[in-house]
This record gives sequence, structure tokens and C-alpha cells, in this order.
Amino acid sequence: MGNLKNILSLRKVNKNDEGLLFNWANDSEVRKWSFNKKSITLYEHTIWFNQKLEDENVLMWIFEIENIPSGMVRLEKEENK
Repeated sequence: MGNLKNILSLRKVNKNDEGLLFNWANDSEVRKWSFNKKSITLYEHTIWFNQKLEDENVLMWIFEIENIPSGMVRLEKEENK
């Protein structure tokens, strides 16, 4: 294992990540721990994804380990909080 600086990275979510996040959202472990246990349709995900990607109050990043996407971080600003 090399220098952590070269192993861990964080990058902004972009349009090309739509399919990746769709697959992650429908992972059985993710659904198991979600408020809504039902699978998400591609149509529902596409609407959600585009809204979040275009919202200036939403920041989304992909966490990568050795350039392999490994998780997502999302922050949303609501009512100045």
C-alpha cells in the first residue's frame, strides 16, 4: 500500500456518474437501510439526479480509493443551513 495521498481522492459528481449512482441506490444493502425499501426506477433516479446536479444548494462528491468509486457524499443547503 502506497502513500494515502495517492490512494484516496474526492471528486465532484458529474453527468457520467448517473448510472453508477443508480446502481448504488438500488443495492440491496442500501435499500435495506433506507426509509423507502422499494427499488428506484431509472425514471425516478434520472429526475432526482438531474435536479440535484443542477441545484446550486447541493454539493455531491464521489469518494475514490485507488481511482475506484467507493462512495458518495452529498450536502444540501436548506434555509441557509
